[in-house]
Amino acid sequence: MTDREKAIRAVETCFDSWIDKHGYEGLDLHKVERVKHDALELLKAQENIVRCKACKYWDDTSEGRYIGGWCFCDRLKFSTSPDWYCADGEEKTDAAD
Repeated sequence: MTDREKAIRAVETCFDSWIDKHGYEGLDLHKVERVKHDALELLKAQENIVRCKACKYWDDTSEGRYIGGWCFCDRLKFSTSPDWYCADGEEKTDAAD
């Protein structure tokens, strides 16, 4: 399950869990449902973010390229940290890229 899918699942259940625990004290349930709906729509519309460590362009195998946890990005032509990301990121596949 991706981080995006986890976030969607969390939003789907968080409002219901809160209401189950605290009841309806002072809540406008229509507004709560609207916020939940809007949050889910925004999350579902987002593209999947590929972190550098999971990107096919991030090279941590070449000698001399792995420095202090940073590795070379063959797409951007400079080093990035494992948790960074960019618009050009593409998920690694099991097949040779």
